[in-house]
Amino acid sequence: VMVQRYLEEVDRKGEVSLVYFNGVLSHAVEKAPMLHPSFKSTDEIHEEIVTAREPSEQEWLWGERVRKAIHTLIKEVSGRDIQLLFNRVDVVGDGRGGFYLMEVSLIDAGLYLGASPEGLDNFADAIAQRVFGWAARCGGGRPTRGSGDTMARLELLGAGPNRVSS
Repeated sequence: VMVQRYLEEVDRKGEVSLVYFNGVLSHAVEKAPMLHPSFKSTDEIHEEIVTAREPSEQEWLWGERVRKAIHTLIKEVSGRDIQLLFNRVDVVGDGRGGFYLMEVSLIDAGLYLGASPEGLDNFADAIAQRVFGWAARCGGGRPTRGSGDTMARLELLGAGPNRVSS
């Protein structure tokens, strides 16, 4: 269960989700309002409507501040300078030029891989960087099979196109 304070801005404009892989912004989506009566259908289940879009400069800056704060905390607590494989930062404009931080998802984030043309490839690349970087640090080097593109790397990981879902 998640409890959030009601904000009229969410009902009017929705939210923006910024998705990061290995500490780098991959893509952003706009989530349409879905709880306000004017956006409800007669169905009991309400489908989340997301649209890929570029974040504004202010949205990007806000998301980066949050991501950097999370990274700093992890570094201080763990003593290791590592980025999360993925995280998502959800923001809503406050109507005065600023933003409300609505949610930070670190372990079970909806990454909206299907909403963005580059989302799935970026995520596969982030995983491959982790796997191949770890193998190289352990003396294994990069596997030689495949052409080096994302799908070949996924196949090496046992996560070919039929095994990856958004």
